[in-house]
Amino acid sequence: MSWKQVPPGTQTFLVLVHDPEPHPGKGLTDITHWLIWNIPGTATGLPEAVPAGGTLPDGSHQVKRGNGANATAAYGGPCAPPGPDHHYTYELWALDTKLDLPEDATRADIMKAADGHVLGAALWIGKFHRAQ
Repeated sequence: MSWKQVPPGTQTFLVLVHDPEPHPGKGLTDITHWLIWNIPGTATGLPEAVPAGGTLPDGSHQVKRGNGANATAAYGGPCAPPGPDHHYTYELWALDTKLDLPEDATRADIMKAADGHVLGAALWIGKFHRAQ
């Protein structure tokens, strides 16, 4: 993932990857597949195979996905059940601040903290389909 034309004053970036469609029978909607925040404002992208872990060497943080012992702070690719297409949304925000949040912050915590600090944003939507 890479980006350019960064807004002046960018201190950090935030990336959210999610599937906003419901998963029938599971009672799930808007599933977070990855959320990484406090990516340095000098970054021009993310490398392939970002390592798992809450805090990365560059100071960015990844939110834990899942529950209990299965929770993982890492990217989780498309995995929709068989059926209709699911739209995977990749969102990038340039922020004017570093978010001061604990490593165990939730998606809601992070999005609330970013509110009012967005200098620019980009969006890419891809479709995923698993055959029946």
